[in-house]
Amino acid sequence: MQSQLLADGGERILSSADTAEAGRPTFDLGTASREFIEANPEFLTQWAKAQDYAVKLIQDDPEKAAESVGAVLGIDPADAQKQFAGLTYLTAADQAGPDYLGGKLGTDLFATAEFNKKLGQIPEVQPEDTYTKAVVPTFAESVGK
Repeated sequence: MQSQLLADGGERILSSADTAEAGRPTFDLGTASREFIEANPEFLTQWAKAQDYAVKLIQDDPEKAAESVGAVLGIDPADAQKQFAGLTYLTAADQAGPDYLGGKLGTDLFATAEFNKKLGQIPEVQPEDTYTKAVVPTFAESVGK
């Protein structure tokens, strides 16, 4: 776990912000089947609201956010707060924008699939529109208004 490595004196040599700046963003994504999405729109709206609240808490009051994260992960809040460094937390409005769920994410997923195929990690890559059509910005859009 990153917090343990940092607590043991480890040093972050590359962050997700660094890879994004180099044109290779990393993402922490939630996924659901189409069937689940269609059957549970209210739940997904509430989930998006909770995520947006958490992001805003990290941005506005990282100490308070670290207390919650520390309690959930069973780590010291100071270690939890260290994990926030090097990560970008996007509000629902930002997530819904053209650089993420509202556009570029599908293209990034396709590029990741091509990269993984070159590495031999996956046997094939689907057409790009398979990835772009799989991204559902609806809930982030509704919460981010």
